[in-house]
Amino acid sequence: MRAAKKRGAYDRAPKLSQEQIVEAKALVASQAPKTRIAARFGVLRSTLYRVLKRAGRYREGEVE
Repeated sequence: MRAAKKRGAYDRAPKLSQEQIVEAKALVASQAPKTRIAARFGVLRSTLYRVLKRAGRYREGEVE
């Protein structure tokens, strides 16, 4: 499994693009419900919170 990770076998692309992140943040700022925002982009609420927190794949500079 370690070798597979080095090859990138377990590496997935981010669910949201940089443009979608900007749009999601604008919607959050306008007080839209996070459940609806997540549904709009087809992601789970937990993914949206990760994006807003800039954790995991969404750390500074990691989203293309």
